Amino acid sequence: MFQKIDLLADFCVAYTHDVVGYVALYANDIQGRTAYITLIAVRRESQKAGAGSSLMSWCERTAVQKGMKTLRLEVAKDNVVARRFYERHGFCYEEEQKKDSLYMRKSLEGIDENKCFDFSM
Repeated sequence: MFQKIDLLADFCVAYTHDVVGYVALYANDIQGRTAYITLIAVRRESQKAGAGSSLMSWCERTAVQKGMKTLRLEVAKDNVVARRFYERHGFCYEEEQKKDSLYMRKSLEGIDENKCFDFSM
């Protein structure tokens, strides 16, 4: 999996003195203009400190810079904390779902690709 991420994805790491989170984003669906967050994680002790929001802002800006119009992800149905995080960041549920997971999407219309985002925590 990490070899594919290394070759095809944009990858961002949030850190203070140590790594506190990371995200992998695929923004190469030129035809559908949809970017996919395939992996996002923040250390439990660093959650609610802004790292996840900074990583999400980076995803939005990167996707817009690459001409994407939509941001999409898959989340486990039982991961209520992650689902609420995505909802707070403007994601809505798609009709399509799997047995144990849901798809969520966010329109990137109106996102400023030059918008600064804050990685300080």
